[in-house]
Amino acid sequence: MAMRSAIRKLSKTDLSELHQRLRDTWYSDVDDHTAWLKGKGYDISRSSLHRYMLRLRETDKESGSEQAAIAASRADSKQRKRQLLERLGALRVEELRILEQLVALEEAGTIPLSPAANG
Repeated sequence: MAMRSAIRKLSKTDLSELHQRLRDTWYSDVDDHTAWLKGKGYDISRSSLHRYMLRLRETDKESGSEQAAIAASRADSKQRKRQLLERLGALRVEELRILEQLVALEEAGTIPLSPAANG
């Protein structure tokens, strides 16, 4: 049987305020919201709040919320940006390895690096 969400312990007022806070931050800043709830006396884990936030975003998206659709698009964009930066990092590492090999070859006298030296 699935566990009941700890979010159900919130008063209606606090739940409504949490929804507004989540929407205002584009369904992000889980740590800030967890701290806010803790300050109000609720002991809700970060992972529990994160799962709830994702469900709220999906519910809002299904109900036609433009904000939820934009937030989902932003999340996709952030993931794509992270993937591209990781790929760029890997390419830079490979570039450095190649340059080190070229320098080693030149220092060994095997080949000159400068195109003018080939002249």
